[in-house]
Amino acid sequence: MSHDVLMSRPGAEAGRDEFFCAAADWNLLIELGNTFGWKSLGTSYMPGTLTLMPEHPTRHDYLSGDRLDSKLVDAADAYSWASALLEARSSPHLTALLSDRFPSSTPLTDAANDIPDAQTAFLAAMENFISYALCGSFEFWENNT
Repeated sequence: MSHDVLMSRPGAEAGRDEFFCAAADWNLLIELGNTFGWKSLGTSYMPGTLTLMPEHPTRHDYLSGDRLDSKLVDAADAYSWASALLEARSSPHLTALLSDRFPSSTPLTDAANDIPDAQTAFLAAMENFISYALCGSFEFWENNT
């Protein structure tokens, strides 16, 4: 069973302006953001998931729940997170951090099948997430397939 975190813009049509990544990548994006200066603001539950939304909702963590437990990352927080990941991208320490996470014994690619190794795949997911988060608020939830 694979676990993906799905993201969508509030009010977007189904299938439009969506993004997803593996749950392990999501957790690493959070870790890297925190390491490189992101001061997370916390998430809020999406309007409609609770019967009465308080005027100043309680802030929650970034753990993904199921679709009915989706949470919102507001625009300022998404921008701050993406900015920290941009800082990480240009840091000489990123290579060391990822080398610890993804063993270097794996070849850079599986040339026969043109499949990137885990580190290369994560870096691509990080680039895509940065672009997505720079565009503003999004809701997220976990999809188990």
